Parts: sequence; C-alpha cells; structure tokens
Amino acid sequence: MVVTNSLVLAIIGLTITSQQKLWVFTLLLPLVGLALCGIWFVLIRREAEYGIYYVLSARELEEKYLSDQVRTVSRGGLFAEGSNVTIEIGGKPVQLRMSRLARFLRARNAASWVIVLLATLYVAAILQGLF
Repeated sequence: MVVTNSLVLAIIGLTITSQQKLWVFTLLLPLVGLALCGIWFVLIRREAEYGIYYVLSARELEEKYLSDQVRTVSRGGLFAEGSNVTIEIGGKPVQLRMSRLARFLRARNAASWVIVLLATLYVAAILQGLF
C-alpha cells in the first residue's frame, strides 16, 4: 500500500507540475488515493483485531492446559504494558522491560498516522486541482 500510494502521489506531482493539465490525473487520481487510504485503514484494523484474537486465544489455552511454568503469552501481555518480565536463560534470570517509546509507537497507530498524512496530501491535491 505504501508503494501504491507513493506511485499515485508521484503521478499526481508530475501532473500538477506539467504544462498540460489533465483533469483525470488532477482530480480522479487523488480520489483513487483516498479510496486506497480507506481500504488500507480497514485492513489494518482488521489485522489488528485478528492479532488480538490470536493472542488472547493462545493465552486462554496456555492458562487452561499448560502448567504454571509455561507463561509465554501471559508474560507477553505484561511486557507489552511496560512491566518488568523475568526470563530464565541458561539458568540465570534476565530482566526485560519494553521502553516507553516502543509502547507508545505501536505498528497499528504508526500505520494509521501514515494513512492520515497520505489522505491529507490527497485532499490537498484535490483542492489544488479545483483552484
């Protein structure tokens, strides 16, 4: 989607700066770009919800059927929240904690901001094409 949006934006940029203005490229392509952004946004939300479902299902299985010593998915939830997690490697405990920046900048949120920025560029291209 990033590559497709980049190509659409590049064609719009070439059209805006060219001598011959074609309404198809100056108005229709930004609308196509907005549609791509909408589809991308829905796909990201859908994938995120599947991810949540898979993690919670794995956690359910882990808690119901595995011994108390197996807490991989449960610990992952604590790690994602920023809590300290102890993992034993080679018989020695290793402390891990996710940084604030990593907790703040989740892939879904970052992708959503990229989509908003691209959609803003398409709206600007539409406005420029109209005036």
